[in-house]
Amino acid sequence: MFRTAMFSVALIIAIPSAAIAHPADDKQSSGTIKFPVQCAAQAATDVERGVVQMHSMMYLPARELFQAAAKADPSCAIALWGEAMSYIHPLWPDRSSPATLAVGADLTARATKMGGHDARETAYITTATAYFAGGSKVPESERLANFESAWKAVYKANPGDNEAKAFYALSQLATADRSDKTYAKRKAAGALAEQILAAEPTHPGAHHYIIHAYDVPALAERALPVAENYGVIAPVVPHALHMTSHIFTREGLWDQSIEWNRRSADAAWELSQANGAISMHYLHALDYLAYAHLQKGEDDKALKVVHTMALLTAPFGSVSNAAQAYAFAASPARYALERRDWAAAAALQPRIPSHFPWTSKHDAYVALTHFARGLGMAHEGRFEGADAEVAMLVEIGAQTGPRSPYWANQVEILRLSAEAWVTFLRGDQEGGLAVMRAAVKLEASTDKSPVTPGAVLPAAELLGDMLVELKSYGEAIDAYQVALSKSPRRLNSLYGAAQAEEKRGDPGAAKIYYAQIAAMASETSTRPAVKQAQNF
Repeated sequence: MFRTAMFSVALIIAIPSAAIAHPADDKQSSGTIKFPVQCAAQAATDVERGVVQMHSMMYLPARELFQAAAKADPSCAIALWGEAMSYIHPLWPDRSSPATLAVGADLTARATKMGGHDARETAYITTATAYFAGGSKVPESERLANFESAWKAVYKANPGDNEAKAFYALSQLATADRSDKTYAKRKAAGALAEQILAAEPTHPGAHHYIIHAYDVPALAERALPVAENYGVIAPVVPHALHMTSHIFTREGLWDQSIEWNRRSADAAWELSQANGAISMHYLHALDYLAYAHLQKGEDDKALKVVHTMALLTAPFGSVSNAAQAYAFAASPARYALERRDWAAAAALQPRIPSHFPWTSKHDAYVALTHFARGLGMAHEGRFEGADAEVAMLVEIGAQTGPRSPYWANQVEILRLSAEAWVTFLRGDQEGGLAVMRAAVKLEASTDKSPVTPGAVLPAAELLGDMLVELKSYGEAIDAYQVALSKSPRRLNSLYGAAQAEEKRGDPGAAKIYYAQIAAMASETSTRPAVKQAQNF
């Protein structure tokens, strides 16, 4: 079916594959909800199981269940609603294609014409209709706003309906402004999900949406009690197993992140074998796994993950090619940049593997490769090449803006950071520092996307590195602290702060940072930063 050459999945996955079942095959292993519908018995069961899968964003298994429900009971309009909902991915970085929008519009039109068996079912159908209305003429942001408005109306009319409450919480998360540092919508969505969890302790959506709601540094601690339990109630669902690590990553709990992403990747690999195409959940988990290994200085293990990804030779599942594209671009860049291997960074090639179906919609992720190449070339003194990479970032940012202002901002942070170091290393230190500060300011105005465990190199950390070279150690420590406030227990930020304290003559303060590195890093790590921390 498909393979990975040289490095098999067994090198990184610990759970025996025989222990994993296809999520759609076990209705008791994905969490439980109460979703009464008036369809025939088998169809009603399939609809409920489909909604369970949808709450964990397992859209393909959900779609199969809704299609089975429609086949079992052709009068089951809510099954058509469910199938249409499986094409809506509110929190994912992908965008619905014109073909997908046409399919969704057809399903919702048929469901509307058929009508629900009761007022509740009919109201639910209006929510998917609101998203697909207007087709490709309507921007994604507007479709999601319409989706939220529809779910708000259903929830307000049925405040005791936990499923309406769950989907309303999801729609709020989809439209939350990532530049809003009050996190008003996140908190509101989290509060709704917490109400559901109190009433239904094994509800997958309640767990999932709490984690997404609090997946920011200021709120992450609120989700710790929920995080590990999500994988317990849904032990064979790849995305549920992975979602726990969003909070562990936010808190810098690398061992827990590694454990849950291993389990997620193993479950996703089994799902891939069952479906004949590599699940996006597999690559998504591996990207988080590589990041966690790098924070522990386990470079050999991170390299195995990167090689495993690069050597995949199978068809790629189409539910979210965006998540797969991000993982393919980010992980090799992380591996080079986290280790400050500038030659390796400069040698990276964009759009690898070449057999992956890269398109222009992936440009914002391909920007990570150009960013790494630009930094690598600048540090090697290859300024003409570095200039070309910065120019590519300018071009990608301009092309991305109309599609996604958020990702255009992320590309701009990369562009500013790369340009700052090119300028700095050319000899214009003041100019480079000014551009680097602009990158940090822009980075501070936004939050990371759920598709990534963190920046491949945070702008604040790069500012700290620049200030160390300028011997401005106090300012450097401040910059590293900014990076650590977003990414606690990040190895290179801790190491940078330790070095800055040591160089400015405060070994006691340096010891605090070195001790954190020594406590979290692998005892067998060969990373110079870890060795220095262990020997300090």
